[in-house]
Amino acid sequence: MVLRGEPPWFSYLNKVYDWFEERLEIRRNYAYLFLVQVATGFAMIFTIVPTVNEAFASVQYIMTEVNFGWLIRSVHRWSASMMVLMMILHVFRYISLVDLKNLAN
Repeated sequence: MVLRGEPPWFSYLNKVYDWFEERLEIRRNYAYLFLVQVATGFAMIFTIVPTVNEAFASVQYIMTEVNFGWLIRSVHRWSASMMVLMMILHVFRYISLVDLKNLAN
């Protein structure tokens, strides 16, 4: 999208976002990452104890005693981080486009 009077940094921002979107397919990955969150959360829900006194001990149990528990918890954590990163990229681009559209009018 090209707007009249577009600042040079914005075209650079669009190129960076398009580069990320081309490689990461940002819009599709929201759904995939959400499904990963649901699956790994469902796998961990059977072993975690959500109380103040037992939460840390149950996380230690998942990481050390449960078969592949370290992997399930790590995938859960990393997919949550990637979802947040993709949402930030998406929101930042949307806000930038709305601001530039308002400036063009």
